[in-house]
This record gives sequence, structure tokens and C-alpha cells, in this order.
Amino acid sequence: MEWTSMALSLVAMANMIVLGIIITIYTKTYQKTKAQISIGMIIFASLMFLHNIMSAYSQFDVHLNLMLHVQQVTSTTIFPFNLAIHVAELGGLLVLLKIT
Repeated sequence: MEWTSMALSLVAMANMIVLGIIITIYTKTYQKTKAQISIGMIIFASLMFLHNIMSAYSQFDVHLNLMLHVQQVTSTTIFPFNLAIHVAELGGLLVLLKIT
């Protein structure tokens, strides 16, 4: 595996860890308060979790990469932007976790 794929996968996995903690916190909050905002945040965090699962999985699945053929053609040009998006996402999630 290239270092670029490994870096993107590691950031996606870090995002999943933070999202797991956020989902747990909002689930406990909902159980205690029954506040509707908690349900919305659980759904939001779950969808973000799914996004990161797909991102990390696509880096490891050779058949998916070959089927899409996008990674082989554009990985060197798109990778910095994709990594920047995931790092920015991690930063936002850490802020959300801090204020939660």
C-alpha cells in the first residue's frame, strides 16, 4: 500500500474513533433527556461514520479501486485535496467533541 493510501486510511480511522465517542455521548444524552437534538446529532454522526468507513475501505479494496478506476488515474492529483478534506473533518469533529 502506498503511503498516500495509508495516510488517508489512518485519518479516516481517527475520524471513526472520534465519531464513535460522539455517537456514544449523544446516545447517553438522549437516554437521559429525550432531547430531539440528540437524535439529529446521532444521525449526523452515523452518516459521517459511514462516509469514513467507505473512505477507509476503498483504500484497501483492490477490486473497488480497479472497478472505479478513478484512484489509479487521479490519485496523485486528487490525494492532497482528499487528505485535506479528511484532516479538516477531523479538526471539526474534535471541536464538536470538545464542546459536547
